[in-house]
Amino acid sequence: MRLIALIATNSQNASKSTSIGPEVVIETVKRQIHDLLTLLPNFVLCAVFLVFVWGFAFVVRKSVQSAGRHLNPPLVRALARLSSITVWILGLFTAATIVIPSFNPGNVIAGLGISSIAIGFAFKDIFQNFLAGLLLLWNQPFHVGDEIKSGDFEGEVEDIDIRATLIRLYTGERAIVPNSSVYTNPIVLKTAFPARRAKIQIAVEDDRPAEDVRQTVEKAIQQTPGVLSKPAPNVVMAGLKGNTARFTVYLWSERCEAAEAAALVALRNAFDPAKTEITAG
Repeated sequence: MRLIALIATNSQNASKSTSIGPEVVIETVKRQIHDLLTLLPNFVLCAVFLVFVWGFAFVVRKSVQSAGRHLNPPLVRALARLSSITVWILGLFTAATIVIPSFNPGNVIAGLGISSIAIGFAFKDIFQNFLAGLLLLWNQPFHVGDEIKSGDFEGEVEDIDIRATLIRLYTGERAIVPNSSVYTNPIVLKTAFPARRAKIQIAVEDDRPAEDVRQTVEKAIQQTPGVLSKPAPNVVMAGLKGNTARFTVYLWSERCEAAEAAALVALRNAFDPAKTEITAG
């Protein structure tokens, strides 16, 4: 019985000690309001400082754009954006110090620890694309307006951003290719040189000697508008079976697709269409 009474007494004392009266709540609210009013000047100063940071970031961005007006425009745009982001990061850390004087950015960075590694893995692809974008803009293996082939994508480069490269495909679609993929995979720069080579396969059934047929093919190609004389077109015999001779035609042009189409028409007109088979590529 004494044990039961002792337990009951202890439970009553615990309930009294844990009960929160109205006076405690009012006192807590007053203390929080007082702390907030104490920090109010810091908030006003922080707001003014953030306006200054916004203006300073704008000036830095415009200064970078003005200083790099003779450089690669996408590179200048990326550097201007990067400098603006850097100003904002430093400004936000400083603003946090103004609001909370005891705040130490170094302790926050040091306290990340393992979390920073996890964040690094989570944003690994973003960091890779960012660094690859800077390298592409700095090395300039191709420019906006060039025609490239990267992986399965082939077309004209519309823009080179920090994260991705925009390619306008020949089908009229737009491909947004991550910069890490563009930088690490082989790239075919189709507009690296003024002239490009086209290839045409032709099979002709003709009673004349194969050399005469070859000369006819060569003459038709040489007279085709858009085909360059230097390097000169080259007609190579690829096969001979009965009266059918097969030739591979190599031609150079600054407008390769148009010249190839005109050459197909010229070859069709030079021989009997019923006895001629022509394929491009």
